[in-house]
Amino acid sequence: MEALAGTWRLTSWSAVWAYEFDGPPEEFLYQDPAIALPRTDDAGEVQGSILAISADSGFSQFGQCDRPVLTYDEEGVQVTGVAEFGGIVREDGGRGYLLRREVQSPAAQNASTRLRCDDGDTRVCDSARVLGGRLVRTICVVTDECYGDRVVLVYERC
Repeated sequence: MEALAGTWRLTSWSAVWAYEFDGPPEEFLYQDPAIALPRTDDAGEVQGSILAISADSGFSQFGQCDRPVLTYDEEGVQVTGVAEFGGIVREDGGRGYLLRREVQSPAAQNASTRLRCDDGDTRVCDSARVLGGRLVRTICVVTDECYGDRVVLVYERC
């Protein structure tokens, strides 16, 4: 958690939309932030959004982006901008998984939980790691078990 803790400023984003992946959905869903996109459908520089991660594993994201960006909110709905919400970061396998507080409630807690959202139709995995001094976050979304969206957000430490 030590490497992730701090205040991070969004600097760029890229995405691939409606990607028809080969292999099991989990392979697409749990992609490491270090893996490059297979293609880029949208990309650009952006400012205005902040991701704050505390040493006690809490996080919040807030602020308005200065350019159009498409991401997913805490419930897995695609939105324009970076949706404001907070939750818990759970470390597993060298990266942090950004989860809703409800996902980490005692009733729902599971040591293997890596999904921010799973409503039966849409599953969202939101993970981050520090690479080269920047926080690289990837939001992978699988819909209907055959289509994948992947958004990569790159942050610099404030």
